[in-house]
Amino acid sequence: MAAAQKKTGGKGTRSKSSASGTRGTRSSAKADETAKKMRLREEILAIICVAVALFLFFALFISAAGKLGVFFSLVFKGLFGNIAYVIPFVLILYGILLFARRTMFRGLRSGILVIAVFLMLTIICSGFYLESGSEPLAGASFGDVFNQSADGDSGGIFGMYIGWVLVTLIGKPGLFIFSFVVLIISLLLLINTPLS
Repeated sequence: MAAAQKKTGGKGTRSKSSASGTRGTRSSAKADETAKKMRLREEILAIICVAVALFLFFALFISAAGKLGVFFSLVFKGLFGNIAYVIPFVLILYGILLFARRTMFRGLRSGILVIAVFLMLTIICSGFYLESGSEPLAGASFGDVFNQSADGDSGGIFGMYIGWVLVTLIGKPGLFIFSFVVLIISLLLLINTPLS
């Protein structure tokens, strides 16, 4: 009788372990499938980033992207000043990092970090046009700042207005310190690699 129970117990153990093995294989297959889909999404995004960057490069640097390129060139220069010329390189770098698996696309978080990097560069650029204690934007309309920026004589609407607030609150050195710290932290989070 004890031998019969042992046989039954042995069969029960075998069937349980084979069932858990099957479940483990299924969950492993699902995880592999999910990872493949995520990787495919990242590669597609990397290709799109590089393609958009190339278009913007031709639009900003050599005005060879047609009327749409002229429009984007004017808008980006007006909004971001001379840092608009950095946009293609940031997008190419991000695309390469995605493709080389040095960073992962994490939806909204990745988008916010790329925007933070770009805005910090814009604010740093505006710091060269702003003076501590002065009010260069008093009386200047958005259109004036936009036109000056499109001509390369200003840090862009975003940079100038955010930079002006920072210079007013923490001074010009504070603007540079704040911007560089946020820039480095954003890059570390984006690349997901510590400095050490």
